[in-house]
Amino acid sequence: MSGFLANLGLLSLLLSGLYLVSLVVSKRDSIGLLLLSMPILVMWENPNDIYIATFTGFRVYYGDLLTLILVTVTLIKKWPLKLSFRFIGFHFMSIFILASIAAGLVNLSVSTTVVESRGSLLFLAAIWWGASVDWQKSNSKLLGQWLALFVLSLYLVALYHGIRTGLGNADIIISDLSSGSWQTSRILTSPQSIALLLASLTYVFLPDVRNKWFFMGVTSLVILLSQQRTTWAVAVLFLVSALILLQRRALYLVTMIFAFLLSALLIQFFGKNVVSTLTESATSLSTFGARSDSWVQIIQPAFEKGIEVILFGSPFGSGFLRFLQDGSYATYNPHNFYVFLFMRTGILGLSAFLVPVIWMVLRASRLRDGLTLLISLGCLLYSFTYNLDFVWGLFIGIAITRIRANKTRHLDETPDR
Repeated sequence: MSGFLANLGLLSLLLSGLYLVSLVVSKRDSIGLLLLSMPILVMWENPNDIYIATFTGFRVYYGDLLTLILVTVTLIKKWPLKLSFRFIGFHFMSIFILASIAAGLVNLSVSTTVVESRGSLLFLAAIWWGASVDWQKSNSKLLGQWLALFVLSLYLVALYHGIRTGLGNADIIISDLSSGSWQTSRILTSPQSIALLLASLTYVFLPDVRNKWFFMGVTSLVILLSQQRTTWAVAVLFLVSALILLQRRALYLVTMIFAFLLSALLIQFFGKNVVSTLTESATSLSTFGARSDSWVQIIQPAFEKGIEVILFGSPFGSGFLRFLQDGSYATYNPHNFYVFLFMRTGILGLSAFLVPVIWMVLRASRLRDGLTLLISLGCLLYSFTYNLDFVWGLFIGIAITRIRANKTRHLDETPDR
């Protein structure tokens, strides 16, 4: 009995503390940005989130606390009630995910369900919080300052890892003796590299900010050296879309092309080993081949289980059983958001995600809102090889605020200074 009361008291203190932090974040959006930045910057060293403590047998991570804070802040602002009908798909996607989690908690292992659903809950929380802040008017200056500091911080992270481990390779992982886990040998993880690209592009599209050429040029070099091929694909998509659909703003994005070419020339001049490393990473298909085989193994049983699973998916905690090329089997999340969402929420949940994102693409094209267009297209492409995380959640939320602001004016008509 005394142990139960002690745990109850500790839980009350924890929830009270989280609520106080949430009140601060609801008044200071800069604190929210800081809380979101921290796990991204240390993701190389902590790929499985930052461990905080163990409570009643459950391991509590930084992402769990961040999810609770962002959800509380969003509810304080009553933002879900304000979101227009055009984004109702995000409401439905949230409902389908929450229902699948609830089914897993009731019918399957609680611990397995919690582990499997953590990333999805933080992704949703980041979307709703990002959409609840007025980034286009009152917080435009704050967003620009945060983006500049965040991008510069990721430059330093990439430089540190480059000095520590070298450029690495797309097919090589290394053991980190300090944490006992396996890490990518590349200078940035995939979420870090895509966060760098999204943050740099968002900075470019803000009015009244400086050094846009510098940020796009250095970002292009770092992304090239990071060897994250999905980020490369998203960057190419951004360039093509900008050249076709945008006008003056495309000039900043074209800087990426020249940065890539200049980087290639410098690398060729100073070290052929670097060229061969980048070429090997670009042409290696072993990772994609293994992932695509596993996607087929994951999806096929769903169609064999009947219409209910096809429509609504299997509960969180069901695992993603498939056999690997070495003969072993795995149950962790697939590197494909479409497969993940279909398996957990079915066709209905997947549609609830696709409909508003595709609508954002069409709406942004009509309004010539370049940033929203690029974020939406990049989101659709990135989902083929990775799960969407809170990084994408934040920038999707920012894109939603631009769509709302674009009701009355074209954001990209604002002159640069």
